[in-house]
Amino acid sequence: MRLTIVAVASAGLALCQVVVERIEKTPPSVVEKHALMERVRQKALDYNRGLPNFICTQVTKRYKARVAKAGREPSWKLLDTLTIQLSYFNQRENYQLVMVNGKPTRKTMEELHGGVLKGDFGSALRNVFGPRGRAFFTWDHWGMVDGRLVAVVSHSIDVTRAVFATTSPDRFGTPRTIGWASEGLVVFDAETLDVLQLTVNSVGIRRGSPVEEVHMMLAYGRQKVGDAEYLLPLRSEHRANSSNGYAERGVTVFSGYRKFATESGIRFDADERQ
Repeated sequence: MRLTIVAVASAGLALCQVVVERIEKTPPSVVEKHALMERVRQKALDYNRGLPNFICTQVTKRYKARVAKAGREPSWKLLDTLTIQLSYFNQRENYQLVMVNGKPTRKTMEELHGGVLKGDFGSALRNVFGPRGRAFFTWDHWGMVDGRLVAVVSHSIDVTRAVFATTSPDRFGTPRTIGWASEGLVVFDAETLDVLQLTVNSVGIRRGSPVEEVHMMLAYGRQKVGDAEYLLPLRSEHRANSSNGYAERGVTVFSGYRKFATESGIRFDADERQ
């Protein structure tokens, strides 16, 4: 089976990368929450427009395992390590596969077998905060991350407005896309309104789908590009359980952010300790 996760986002609580220290603080009123979420929504939707042209190194480790019993971690087996040159120019992303398991390759991203995760630079934010999904937000709690006040809210999107989907071939080999309802958490800085982490979990993927369950996580952080700092992805993870009894996992680290230039080339300085 070939699985392609065609919208980016995040993973369930077990995949959480941002450690939030919960604190006791009076939650905002309904009016205050609405105003706060509207400001977060607008900043998230403006995210791509504020990014510079840049290039970075993306290292993705892909794993496979038998689906484990509820509450147990699968015995993951590393399948391969992909080194990708990711360029962002005029608000468009381009992924160039450079190495597989440390060896140069001429394969394209489209020729890869297994899960592929794309769209880390804003599509997840647009999906959750955009008008198409019309996500419903519920206040969860206040917290602290590295000494800064953060807010944690849950989000949910009904299947009738599904913005996340899986694409996999049917028994005749024809690609088939299935949208699904989703839910998850958003962690954002209470002062800057920067989204620090986004998680998305599938809800009730309909029976008969080759993919039965999907979890995704995307963690952001401030990175220097040129003389300025920007909020950029640092790490992402996705997991998918298939109807054939197997699970797939992809863990990605982004590094080496720098200004895009025609002479820019790949740098192999990504931290691959995952």
